[in-house]
Amino acid sequence: MPASGDRLRRGVATIQQRSGLPPSFDADADQIVPNRCYSAWIPKTGPRPLRKRLSYYERTTVEQRVEALRRAVEPFGPGDTDLCAGAISTMFGKYPQLRQQGADVLTMVNEMLGTLRDMPPWAIVDGCELVGDGRAGLKPSFPPTNAEVRAVVERVLQPYRVRLAAAEALLLAPLEGDEGRAPPRDKPNIDPLAAQLGRDPRSTSRG
Repeated sequence: MPASGDRLRRGVATIQQRSGLPPSFDADADQIVPNRCYSAWIPKTGPRPLRKRLSYYERTTVEQRVEALRRAVEPFGPGDTDLCAGAISTMFGKYPQLRQQGADVLTMVNEMLGTLRDMPPWAIVDGCELVGDGRAGLKPSFPPTNAEVRAVVERVLQPYRVRLAAAEALLLAPLEGDEGRAPPRDKPNIDPLAAQLGRDPRSTSRG
C-alpha cells in the first residue's frame, strides 16, 4: 500500500463512494479516439500501433481519462480505514453464527483490511455490500473467507482497471512503422500537404 507521503506527492485522492466515480465508459476516450488513431493492424505480440499521432485534443482527452481512472483504482489510505473497517464489520454482522461462536470480529476485520490493502475504498464498500446482502454468488450460510471477499472486490474493480490499462496503452502506443519507439509527445499532427509532397513532416525546411 502506498505510503501517505507518496499519495500526497502524487496528488491522488481516493474515492470513497460509487457516486464519486468517473463513468465506466467514456465514448470519446474509450472508443472514438482509439478507433480514430489506432491502426487496423493488430500484431500478435507487442503494442498495437497508431496509424496517426494523437492530436492535442485527443491526447488531452485520454490523459484526463487516465487521471480519473487512476483515482478510481487508488488503494485506500489512512483516511479511509474507518470507512472500510465499518463496511467489513457490517458485512460480518450479517452472519449471526459469528456472534454465536464468539468469533473475534475485530481481529477478522483487521485481517480483512490487510487482505484488501491494495483495493480502493469504494470497491471495498461495494464488495462488502454484495457479500453481506447475498448478491455475490457465495454460500449465504457460511461467513466468507478473506480470499472470497477479495475476489468479489476485484470483480467490482475490474472494469475500471481494464479501461485504465487501455487508455495508458493508447498514450504509449508507437506510430505504425515505428514500433520500436513510442510516439513523441506534444508534436503536431502530420501536415497533409507535406505528406502529399512526399516530405517528412517532422523535418524542418532550411530553405
